[in-house]
Amino acid sequence: MPRTSPNPGQYLGGCLHAACILESLGFDLVRAMDASDFEGAEILLDLNQSETPKELVGVADVILEGGTLEHVLHSPHAMRHLTRMVKPGGRIIHTSPASNFIDHGFYSFSPTFFFIIMRRTVSEPKTLLGEAVAEVVFRKMMNLAEVQ
Repeated sequence: MPRTSPNPGQYLGGCLHAACILESLGFDLVRAMDASDFEGAEILLDLNQSETPKELVGVADVILEGGTLEHVLHSPHAMRHLTRMVKPGGRIIHTSPASNFIDHGFYSFSPTFFFIIMRRTVSEPKTLLGEAVAEVVFRKMMNLAEVQ
């Protein structure tokens, strides 16, 4: 029987919990993280705070950032948490709305933002663009930054 949302009354007719989908894709352990336990998150962490709790460092093979980052006021802290929480060789998957998603959250990020942040904090960033294209984008951005 598929798990439903911890608070199905909040949603029209209830909904499948995201963990069901991830588990069906082969993930052994799926845990939700939020600033509150309102929706049943197992890990409570305010991504605005500066320090990542020691018990969360290097614990995740994969982190799915599913449209949270644009709702966090201090995005550098949030990105730092994600890079600290993922294990060496692990993956962070961002699905945040990008450029020009007007009036959604506090920020509208460009895809280049994610690549540059990952490039500066992770030794070998992987992207859906592929290494060659991502490297070209990175070099162009660095050249533009040097000119300005």
